[in-house]
Amino acid sequence: MDKSDAVSRLVGSTENLLTALGKQSSLGYKQVWSWEGVVAEKAVERWRSAELDAANAIGGVVQERSMDRYQEWNEVVTRLRPGVVALVDSDVISQRVPEQYRKVVRTTLRWDLLHALVEQEYADLGVPDFFRTLTKVFRAGHLPCDLIGEYPHGDLVVF
Repeated sequence: MDKSDAVSRLVGSTENLLTALGKQSSLGYKQVWSWEGVVAEKAVERWRSAELDAANAIGGVVQERSMDRYQEWNEVVTRLRPGVVALVDSDVISQRVPEQYRKVVRTTLRWDLLHALVEQEYADLGVPDFFRTLTKVFRAGHLPCDLIGEYPHGDLVVF
């Protein structure tokens, strides 16, 4: 199976990826309406913190429930990363995101999609599904960009 197939199954067609930025969402999450809201310092800080907490939660569950599989963590990530990189480095972002915001979008997509795949890999161990939940945001054409409140109970914000 092509490495990008796993990513495609997770987010669906890239046809919808990032097509609804700044448009009304029907997902029920809080929204920001401008790129300035996406890259606001406090929002970026909160979002990076939530992403890190969620990633650490996956690792913690895997380590607790299967040390053998935890030992394979780096191999799993190495196997999954190329499909994510192929999508994130495709023309999709350069066609849909203003140049000055591409770095933050690529960083978010790489991290969130890779960790959604890691969650999927370890789902049988009962890992949290924070990143897999974000895939419906991506499928709807939006970008997750903030979490107001503490992970895992905060309110997701999308653009």
